[in-house]
Amino acid sequence: MRDAGGRFSRSVLFSASITGGSFAARSGNHFDAWKSVANFNKTYVWLVCVVAAMGGLLFGYDWVVIGGAKPFFERYFHLTDAATKDGRTAALSLAVCLALFWRAS
Repeated sequence: MRDAGGRFSRSVLFSASITGGSFAARSGNHFDAWKSVANFNKTYVWLVCVVAAMGGLLFGYDWVVIGGAKPFFERYFHLTDAATKDGRTAALSLAVCLALFWRAS
């Protein structure tokens, strides 16, 4: 449960944070145990926030790059408004069918 320095291990802290942290009542120093759990939870929350923020940043960057390239690939592939609408309709239909198939399985 404790490492060489007398602190609780990360696996114990993680399981304690999930179960409500009832292990602190058994330790000699209640405040150190809860401080460790609070720091571990804070680190986890920061990690989740950073990953979510990076995902949003990359999604936005990808959106801008594709939007900026759109006029060039429309001209290169000779896409008209009708062809573009047909492509969007086909892609949306495929996405709906795949979502329904995934939900059914």
